[in-house]
This record gives sequence, structure tokens and C-alpha cells, in this order.
Amino acid sequence: MLESMAYKMQPAGHEEVPNRRKYSEPDRRLKTAFEKWIEAPLLPANAYKFAESLIEGLEPSVEEAHALLLDYQDKIDKYNWQFSGRFISALYNASPEKIIIYDLEFENPPEYIGCKLSKEKCLVNRAKAGGCLGFEAEGTLINYGETKDCFAFGAKGPVINYGKVNYPSEEEQQNYKRGSGMGHDATGLIINLGKTGVATGYRNKSVVMNLGDAYYQVGDKATGIVVDIQRNENLEYTERAKLVVKPRDYKGAMKSYLDNLRMKFETGRTDYKAAIKALEDLGPEPEKTVEKDIIKALGIKYPFKRLIQKYRNWRSKNDA
Repeated sequence: MLESMAYKMQPAGHEEVPNRRKYSEPDRRLKTAFEKWIEAPLLPANAYKFAESLIEGLEPSVEEAHALLLDYQDKIDKYNWQFSGRFISALYNASPEKIIIYDLEFENPPEYIGCKLSKEKCLVNRAKAGGCLGFEAEGTLINYGETKDCFAFGAKGPVINYGKVNYPSEEEQQNYKRGSGMGHDATGLIINLGKTGVATGYRNKSVVMNLGDAYYQVGDKATGIVVDIQRNENLEYTERAKLVVKPRDYKGAMKSYLDNLRMKFETGRTDYKAAIKALEDLGPEPEKTVEKDIIKALGIKYPFKRLIQKYRNWRSKNDA
């Protein structure tokens, strides 16, 4: 099967962790806003909007946002701590900084860090993050660390995973406990070069590509394009997809295209700037560029709507 330089390199997220930055006392105005947010009887769905209203007119730095989390980690109840990522995410979007490096380590990390990330921003995770990292983000998400379930749920921007996303342990696999993967209900480009749990790209409407280790059912119920050149599983769960590229399709022009694409993104395995550059090279709508390139590599020349049924008929005969 596929043999490439990716499996001979040090896996992302396992390199030596850089020294953590030192943070000063958080800004008084941010502390006041955060305390008001904590005291309000909020439903999770309203938490982000309320945070936005409390910090209106402020331009906090990412460092100030992180200082706030560090200062309050032992001062608030478990419920508010769990959802505090929504408040921090509002700070991220209000910040003038375009690239956000999340490198905080907590025993119980907060959830929803980077939720609703603005389109012009990029969140780079280098830590062990909580669930729902990058929830409904419009910006770019790059993971080098570890995340729990629902990474990039509903994401509209591109997502690259070099790390580990809720991948089940050997014991969990033996007991049929499967951790959910990333990119559920997403509409942006999803590329996995690390390890993810079950159903990566579930109901994805764009392009989901597994070029790493995804634990079972990549592209389940997806309606976009599914690329999984690592597994020869039954295709029943991808029957709604426009196109499905499996190991048997990894040859000729398709092999050349995927090898070239992978090589570009491998440069970002230890340098997030290179990963961002690889995305920029795909243009303002990378998911559409990749879709066109895959169709070209497969040698498809029919109008796309007619092609879908023609492709499915061909695939059903070959799978019989």
C-alpha cells in the first residue's frame, strides 16, 4: 500500500515541547467582563454572543486572553470552566492578531477554544485541548497536539490535523468504544495527516482526505468528496458522496497528484507557516481547487451532475 516520507518522519505532536511563555496578570477590564459572564445564567448557545457584548470596544491580545484562563483556572466552578472557551474565543476574534497559538496545558482543558473563529484568522493548537476545538470556525484550524471529540465540528474553513484527535486506545478498540473524529458537518477542506477517531468527515459537504491514520468510517454520510487511500472498507457508508477515492484508485495521475499534495503539506508538519503557505497555494477556496484537481486526476470529462450517477453505477459494478 501507500509508502511515503510521512511515515518515516517524527509524528506531529511528539516533538519536544517548546518552553511555555510566561504570562502576566490579566487586564482588569477583561477580568470584570469575564466575571460578569460567569455570573450570568447563560445557556451554552448564548454564551459566545454575550461574551462579545461584554468586550465590545476592547482589542485584547492573545497573551491577555491566555493570562485570563490561567488566572481563573482554580477560581470558577466546573461548569463555567468547561464552557470558558467560548469567552476566550470571543477574545481571539476581537484581537488584532491573525495567528493564534494555543499552547496552554491544563489537567481538564476548557472546551470550545477557537469556536466561531473569524475567517481571516488561524488557530494553531500545540497543546492537549478540550472537546469542540474550533467549533463552527470560519478560519483555518491546524492541530499539532491532542484534542478530544468534535474537533472542527461545523467548520467552514480549512482544517489540517498533524496530531491526535480523540483516537481510541487499544483497550477502547477491543471494547468497541470508538472516539469520534474531526470535521463533522464541515463545509471546508479537511486533511488528516495524523490520527483521528471514528467517522472523520461525518456528513462533510466539501472534501475530506485521510492521508494518515483515521480509525474507521471516513466520510460517513458525507455528500462531498471522500479520499481515503489507507483503507479498503465497505463503501456503504459513503454512498451519498459525490466521489470516493480508495486505495485501488491510488495509481497513475491520482497517485501523482496525491503524492505531490501530501509532500507540500508535509513541510508543515513541524512549521505551521509552511502549512499555511500550502493552503494559500490552493487559492482562496482550497476545497474547490482540490475538488477540481481530483476530478481531473480521475480523468473525468462529463458534466458533473451526469458524472455522479455514472460514477456510482461504475463503482457498484466494480464492488459487486
